Amino acid sequence: MSQNGLNTATVSTIVRNRVVGMTASQFREAGSEYDIVVRFTEDYRNSIDDINNIAIPTMTGVIRLSEIAKIEEFWSPPNVERKRRERIVTVSVTPYKVSTGELAANMKAEVDKTTIPGGILVDIGGSYEDMAETFGDLVCYCSLAFCWYISLWLHSSNR
Repeated sequence: MSQNGLNTATVSTIVRNRVVGMTASQFREAGSEYDIVVRFTEDYRNSIDDINNIAIPTMTGVIRLSEIAKIEEFWSPPNVERKRRERIVTVSVTPYKVSTGELAANMKAEVDKTTIPGGILVDIGGSYEDMAETFGDLVCYCSLAFCWYISLWLHSSNR
């Protein structure tokens, strides 16, 4: 790699941008913003041969990834994540053209339709959980402010 004026950071960035993509800009339409992601189409990034053929620009020209790296596919055991000494599986979603609350309601409806074996707990968290917690705090603060206002009103009317 160093013979071609490259380092691991440069090569990994080039490969990542070609396979995963890079946000080149944002498109704005009717108050919404959409990322413009530039990457290879699936036809050019789905096999080991496709990855081996990624062109890497250097100071002296272009080389293929296979000339400086060995790409292999292998299976490894899955990682088991634990929380409070219990196994957990995390599923992440990103809302698209739907609010977080609506997405969470749809997910809850689908989970309710599913038969879940004993010992399995399904929990919807993340930004939805944060939003619900913030809303609960807001209701509490508004209730306190209302009680304070009523007590001021009652105190001033007794004079």
